[in-house]
Amino acid sequence: MLSLTPDHLARVTAPAQEIVESRRPSLLDVSDQDYQLWRRHPVSVQIFLWLEDLRDSLLRDALRAFLAGEIDKLMLDEFRGRALLASELVALQWSDVTRWYFGDVTPPQEKRV
Repeated sequence: MLSLTPDHLARVTAPAQEIVESRRPSLLDVSDQDYQLWRRHPVSVQIFLWLEDLRDSLLRDALRAFLAGEIDKLMLDEFRGRALLASELVALQWSDVTRWYFGDVTPPQEKRV
């Protein structure tokens, strides 16, 4: 269920550039090594396994609905979108996050050796 608090609503309606710029400073404190450590944390590992199971369950449900003749284009698009999102989150790399916020410019944290 989608639930928007007034704070969420303010962020959704704010200009995208304003949101991106407000997040950038905190990203500079995180390195790729930090991200990799987080990905290997036992809780993170379980979340990623759950995301894979969720994706597989969504695909099974979509196939079941298709075979039963109970799926329309809107439902198919929803199943596909949710399954793709779960897959993308499992495969997400720190460089994907920083590229979204900084574009192709390497953030200062990444330049340090």
